This record gives sequence, C-alpha cells and structure tokens, in this order.
Amino acid sequence: MYRQGLGDCFLLSFPSVGEKPFHVLIDCGVCKGAKNASARMQEVVADIATETNSKLDVLVTTHEHWDHLSGFEQAKDVWADIAIGELWMAWTEKKGDHMADAVFKELGKKKKKVEDEAVRMAASPGLRLNAERSGTIQGLLGFHGLGLSAAGGGAKLEDIYARVKKKVDRHKHFMPHTVHTDARMPGVKVFVLGPPYDVKKIAKSDPDKRAPEVYPETQRAFGFTDAGSSSDLDFTGPFAATEGISIGRPPSPAELRLHPTSARPSNQEQLTYEEAFKKHFDAIDKGVDADWRRLVDDDFADFEQLAMALVRDTNNTSLALAFQLPDGRVLLFPGDAQVGNCLSWHDADFKVGTKKVSAAELLKNTVLYKVSHHCSHNGTLKDQGLEQMIHRDLIALVPLEVSQAASLGYARTMPWPSLVSRLKERTKGRMLLSDSTRKAPSDTDLKDLSDAARTRFDKTVSITPLYIDVTL
Repeated sequence: MYRQGLGDCFLLSFPSVGEKPFHVLIDCGVCKGAKNASARMQEVVADIATETNSKLDVLVTTHEHWDHLSGFEQAKDVWADIAIGELWMAWTEKKGDHMADAVFKELGKKKKKVEDEAVRMAASPGLRLNAERSGTIQGLLGFHGLGLSAAGGGAKLEDIYARVKKKVDRHKHFMPHTVHTDARMPGVKVFVLGPPYDVKKIAKSDPDKRAPEVYPETQRAFGFTDAGSSSDLDFTGPFAATEGISIGRPPSPAELRLHPTSARPSNQEQLTYEEAFKKHFDAIDKGVDADWRRLVDDDFADFEQLAMALVRDTNNTSLALAFQLPDGRVLLFPGDAQVGNCLSWHDADFKVGTKKVSAAELLKNTVLYKVSHHCSHNGTLKDQGLEQMIHRDLIALVPLEVSQAASLGYARTMPWPSLVSRLKERTKGRMLLSDSTRKAPSDTDLKDLSDAARTRFDKTVSITPLYIDVTL
C-alpha cells in the first residue's frame, strides 16, 4: 500500500511459475488538491517501476475517480516506460453491452449537469456566503477531477482513463460472481464480487435509514448533505476559506486593518471582513448580478445532492475482487464499493469446478481487507461484511490521510468513527493507514494479540515513508 495521500495504489506480487513474481497493480491516484501530488505520484510510480522491472502483468482500474487514476497523468513520463500486459475492468466499461451503455449514459448526463452547475455557481458571489458548504462542494467535485467553475486547465479524468486503455492491448471486463484463474499465478483464484449487473443495485449507495446495513453513528447523519446548514455545529460562515476570513467571532480592529492589498502575496488574495463585503456586495447594490438572491441555501443543497449522487454511483461501479491464495486465505480489494455493490456479493454462489463458494466463505477467510472508500460511512457492511471476517490474522489496510480528508471537507465521514472502532477490535489493532504522519501500531494498540500472533504480525509488516509492505 503506497502512502501518497488520500487515494488508492496497491501493488500485489504473487509467486509465479518462473523466477519473477506475477505483478498486479490496483489503481494509482491521489485526491484532487493534495499537496505535492505530482511529485509524490512520480515517486510512487518510480518505485513501481523498480519493483516490477518496468513490467506489470495486470493493471486493475476499479472505477473512474481522480483519486484512483490521477497518477497516470501526474507520472505519465514514468508510465511511458512501464509495460502493462493486461487491463482488468468492471463490465461497466464494456462498450456495446446494453447495461454498461445505460450506466455510462446516465453517469455522463449527471456529470455534464454537475459541470454546468459548477460554472454557474462559481460565477455568483452567493457561493462565498457559506464556507463549509463551498468546501464540501469542492471536495465532491474533486473526485471527478473538477473544481468550482469546472473550466480550469489540466487533463480531464476521462481523457486520462482513455489514454490508459489505449496503452494496454489486452482488456478484460469482469462480470460478477465469476472466477478467474491464470496459469502464471498457480493456485490463485480471483473471485469477482461486483459491481452487480443491476442498475438499481448500483444506485443503492447509502445505507437504509431505518435498519442501516453499516455501522451507525448516533451523533452523525450519513453523508455530506447536512454540512453548512444552520443546525451544523461546525458552521462558521459566511465567507469561504479561500477568502482568508473566519467570523466564528467578530473581527478585531487589527484584523479589519489587516495588511494593505499591495503587501499581500500575488498568488493568494486575502481580504479583510470589510473588504470582502465591499468586493461581493458593492456590485450588487449597483444592480449587477442581481440573481445572487436566488442562490439560497436550498440551491446549495440541490447541487450538493447532485454532485454526491454522481460520486456515489461511480463508486458503486467499483470492480471488487477477492484473491484467494492456494491455502484458502483471501485478500479482499473492493475499490470504493458502497452498500448496493457490497450487498450484491451475497446474491449468488461462485462455481469452482463441482463446488460452490459463497461470499460469506470468502469473508470468513479474509486475511487482508483493503477498507472500501477510505473508511467512510457506507463502504463497509456490518453483518454481511466485517462481522463475517473472523480470520485470526486479519489485517486492515486503509488508504486514508486524515488531515487531507479534513482539509477537503470529508472529515464528517472519513474516517467513520464507529467503523474505525470496530476495525480495531476485529483486527486486534492491526489496522494500518496509508497516512504518512501515522506510525506503526504501538504495543498498546496490539495489546490483545497473543505472543505468537504478535510475532507473526511483526514478521508480516514493514513500514517505510513511501509504502507499507505486507508479506503473507
């Protein structure tokens, strides 16, 4: 698990028939707005090239989000020298499949509407009236490589993905409840859990409100949509953080005289409380941009709902894979699968020769769980998910940098407190975040492990500033 920030990049190396391992890379990206993103991703991809001798046997792209694909743009010069044998994708990427085409068309319509609305909202001073909400909207748009205005420079996510697909000659599109084997990975079976071949199930991203399938939080609502409302205790509005103003308390006289404009950095406009009002409302008083009055809180909420729906539906198209080792242990990599995707894993058994294998059996034998959607509220099921992972050596890998998630407006759900608590209990402290500021689990974290289990864990895991390495 690479430690580039809030995003997924996992390199799996399996024993092969020859001397060289069989290398599988799952995703390669970091969230929009991450600091030093390009430099960090270049470092990650350079290490991938070193580890694989510049040859990947398989690249898995779970779904089309910036934090899973951006590295192919940020480190494209390094990728140019890396050969990729096969590209594995979900059935949703298969052009000509009537269901895939329907999903693609629907997501395309939503994305176009989000882009158009982002341009409209960015042109209005009303957007600056709510710091929490504008930050949340920026965060949601970032999953798609967008920002407010949605018209800035830089590569588009769909173009990055198209370039990846063009680079690889052999494409495989996986259907759910199928099993894949490769002679170059003797004894390894790849169970395709999702996404479901069902548009309605893909659309079910959030848990049921009456009987949540996930871990509930009594003090938190599911999702982002209540951010910035008058009932939100964290709301400090009215100006967005980009204005450099916080009025959780009234500004002091000194703050009102803060730095003359000529002395401020040219690349970061900072306004005083007084100047901010002048900038955004003088023009209104003169009759310019009178439509600002219509951009009320409900307008923000509608746009948030639209952007969130696009994020959730795309997450739920994630290719979810379970790699079963020859001894029966399972490595679970669900991408950013959410409730509908995860529930569908249990819809049918897998056929392996004359035997049937259930999703419950795969969960029972899971020894390594890549926690879905960065440990958010709707990425890990309770009774039909984590509670069934009972292997004595269970390790959880979480691609999450907490401070980065908070700075982008995701703190409400990433990480989800009740899920974090249960992950620590189920793994007996063997929960590892990609967060570069986090240290290895302490003796206190691992206090419930037996001496034998602690010895196995210490031999299994090594941690460097660039990656966390797990050897099974």
